[in-house]
Amino acid sequence: MENQQSLTIGILTDDGEHISAHFGRAQHVEVITLENKEVIHRERRENPGHDTWGRGHGHQQGSEDHRHEPGPGSKHAAMAEVLEGCQMVIARGMGQGAYQNLTERGMQPVLTGLHTISEAVQAVNDGQLTHQPERIHHKGNH
Repeated sequence: MENQQSLTIGILTDDGEHISAHFGRAQHVEVITLENKEVIHRERRENPGHDTWGRGHGHQQGSEDHRHEPGPGSKHAAMAEVLEGCQMVIARGMGQGAYQNLTERGMQPVLTGLHTISEAVQAVNDGQLTHQPERIHHKGNH
């Protein structure tokens, strides 16, 4: 975050305190706006598909539900909508398609081993938040 006075970060979470292990399965996005390293705004946005997008990876789901599950393109578009206004997106893991979609939309996805939102915000402010590309989930590698 060099020389940046204001930054809006979307952090994937289930409880508003811990960073979600997987981008698409998180219940919420905690949107935090920093200005001069101070939190000036914080809001929680619901992830509209958290209970359907994570299924199909070992979870049981009826065939009727599968017909209504969005494809990867619409899923990523819906997540990008929830992240509107964010310049950076933080999660502990995410699929390659989601990562690419965020990048193409001008957002900076950062995958981290940090566990709490407060740790991530502090790391951003200290210039110590590092991206761990090995946390990108490739097909068949969750």
